[in-house]
Amino acid sequence: MIITTQNNNTIEIENSLTGKETIKHNGKEVSSKRTMMGGIHIFKVNEDNEEVQYEVDIKSRWHGFGHYVTIRRKGELIFSNK
Repeated sequence: MIITTQNNNTIEIENSLTGKETIKHNGKEVSSKRTMMGGIHIFKVNEDNEEVQYEVDIKSRWHGFGHYVTIRRKGELIFSNK
């Protein structure tokens, strides 16, 4: 899944069947972890000479097939497919 933020930066989310979650910002890996039911990834990046914090929350759907994602940039919700 690739999401473009309001300032044309991209967040790419990869979630494998083995539980590995990888987050990329503009093609560069910024967070990776293994989880069973999803996790929260918090990372800081430089955008237009400003340090910006993102929070990517990945949760499994109730039936265990698939997941939903919520993304916050500087505390503001910018994406949710919940």
